[in-house]
Amino acid sequence: VQPCALPIYPSDVAECKQADPQVEMVVSTVQAALVRPNPVIIDYGAGLGRILLGFGTAERFRNATYVPVDEPVSEAVKSLAKTVGAKFEPMSREAFLRSPTEADVVILVNTLHHIPFDDLPRQIGTILTALKAGGVLVIQEIGELRQPEQLNVPWRIEDIIDLFKVPGCISNPRSTTTRSQRIPLTHMLVHVDGAPPSQALLAERCREIWKSMKARALDELSELYASRDQEKHILLEHVLFTNANLDLNKPA
Repeated sequence: VQPCALPIYPSDVAECKQADPQVEMVVSTVQAALVRPNPVIIDYGAGLGRILLGFGTAERFRNATYVPVDEPVSEAVKSLAKTVGAKFEPMSREAFLRSPTEADVVILVNTLHHIPFDDLPRQIGTILTALKAGGVLVIQEIGELRQPEQLNVPWRIEDIIDLFKVPGCISNPRSTTTRSQRIPLTHMLVHVDGAPPSQALLAERCREIWKSMKARALDELSELYASRDQEKHILLEHVLFTNANLDLNKPA
């Protein structure tokens, strides 16, 4: 997203009443895109509308087209969309993957770990293809799953960096932590330079990242068992889930 040369007024700034650092960072990052003519913003994995709520009070958001992508798009998002003024074009995930909408911005907030490894090349490849010239993919990903989830494994910043370490992608990563629990948080911008990477190339990266995650999980398990530290039982539980989920979620 190119920096905005126009003055910024209070009505341009989306108020975030949630004090949600992920929403605040995403909205601040995407704000410059709202000065483009009829900007299109895709919220891939829209959930219950956290990002939409963050944009809701920005005056320029009324000129945007907001495309929530989920399976299915929740009723909460549909209800909230009626109050924010932007053009609303919800899509199912499979509909988007079949025929992606061109976008100035695609947003992934805590979505990466929900995508199966064997489908990651198709979904990420399609998202990168959908970006308009000068568009940006904004990724926010929490680095720990506080409650273990079936099949899902946490993506750390080094994993996300490795995923986009391919010809055709320029990434700008930043790492921080959540305010309350100090959980690692990745904030990354990805631009496409020239032709986007092929799905075959992304599949190769996914296989390498899976191997790295698996080795890391086994190393952590060995260290935890060797320590015999009873205070680390919760951490041990998390790593055991991660290791099992990696076995159940292998890339093609």
